Amino acid sequence: MDEKFSPKLKVCGVTRLEDATALVARNVPYIGVIVEVEGTPRSVERSKALAIAACAPRRTVFVLSNPDAALVRVLLESAPVALQFHGREEPEFLVELRALLPKRTEIWKALPVVPEAVPERYAEVADRFVLERPKTVSRAGPFPFALTLALMKRASRPVLVAGCLGPKNVFEVVRCLRPYGVDMASGVEEAPGIKDMQAIDEVLVALSAQKVLFVGHS
Repeated sequence: MDEKFSPKLKVCGVTRLEDATALVARNVPYIGVIVEVEGTPRSVERSKALAIAACAPRRTVFVLSNPDAALVRVLLESAPVALQFHGREEPEFLVELRALLPKRTEIWKALPVVPEAVPERYAEVADRFVLERPKTVSRAGPFPFALTLALMKRASRPVLVAGCLGPKNVFEVVRCLRPYGVDMASGVEEAPGIKDMQAIDEVLVALSAQKVLFVGHS
């Protein structure tokens, strides 16, 4: 009997206040805001990030890559639910950062789904992992189920699965992997940073169906 399985949705790369408000209205648990990260059209300046967070209290996950302490301190003013790290952050850095965080703010570490990934390095400091299908892998290619599952087992923490996810494949991915949650950006967009609420509604329906499917099953 597994009545507790209920996959969570994180919509990442939110750049507009109206999208944040619409996601809150849909009760999306996690709203990801990429802050001052080079190389992505979904990145926003810190002032915009704080404005979006104000629309989504206790739902905001700030996504960072090798940030400096000054940026982290500014973002913590909004009491985010988590800081998600995508860079080359060492475990020692995250241990030191933990002392700055409010008790309710978690540390999430993103890792690529590749054979050389070592989630064990972050087991003592990460509250959750985001295991992301590498961008070098074709969207049309098969999802790396076996490797993702192997890394999930090694992570020893709740895992969100990311990378090329959307309404067409989320049901299968959740059914096969049963992660803590799924993390989506481009798969639920009209354009980079502009969210497609119809696609998000379809994802929410698929996740709800998974919840019903697993209730009563071992």
